[in-house]
Amino acid sequence: MLLVPVVLLTVGIYIYILTIFVFKTSWFIDKLKLDKGFADERLDLNIHRSTVLSVAVIVIGGVLFLDSLPLFLRLFFKEIQQHNITGEQFESEWVIFYFVKTMLGYIVMIKNKEIVRRIDKEVPPITSTDDGASGDSVELSDKSDD
Repeated sequence: MLLVPVVLLTVGIYIYILTIFVFKTSWFIDKLKLDKGFADERLDLNIHRSTVLSVAVIVIGGVLFLDSLPLFLRLFFKEIQQHNITGEQFESEWVIFYFVKTMLGYIVMIKNKEIVRRIDKEVPPITSTDDGASGDSVELSDKSDD
């Protein structure tokens, strides 16, 4: 009997706190004076957009790779052990799924420049001598005295 009012009161308190934190943030900041006492110092970062995209693509590929590699190895060795013990056929679709996910993460990390070039159209195309340089080449003209 007492459980229903306690649950309703708890849910009401959670909804009230959520309303304050999400919809009335300016009131919350003013009451706690969170915007007082800070100097307005700007931090300007001169990082090119393609560098930020490249880091993001590498991080996404790394997360894919590191998330799926242990699961792939665990399931793969478990299937090998089960095959050796019982002689059953290889039937695990999850091993294939995690293998593909691991390879996808690896490819995204390795081919990050190509992925960034497809995302950001302002990045110059890949050249044969592109070793992380901007891709711009300087042409020297031969001026001969006639």
